[in-house]
Amino acid sequence: MEVADTVVLLTSEAVTNAFVHGRSPARLTVTVLNGRVRVEVADDNSRHPRQVEQDDEALDGRGLLLMTGLALRWGVRDEPVGKTVWFEVESW
Repeated sequence: MEVADTVVLLTSEAVTNAFVHGRSPARLTVTVLNGRVRVEVADDNSRHPRQVEQDDEALDGRGLLLMTGLALRWGVRDEPVGKTVWFEVESW
């Protein structure tokens, strides 16, 4: 998978989750630095994402599996209002 494809897929997952679960506008920041692409998606809900039991028939619930499998690293940062979910991938 190309770097751009990975960034687009993981960004789509993070932004979708911000709208669906964060129930607020999402704020997106993309930074390229030291050979890495860092994407941050913030929302107003302080609840952290959590892995749900895998259901092969479900249409959702795979975002954290994708994040763990494709990102170099990822995490959640608490904000004064809400949280920021971030991930990094190598840019080359």
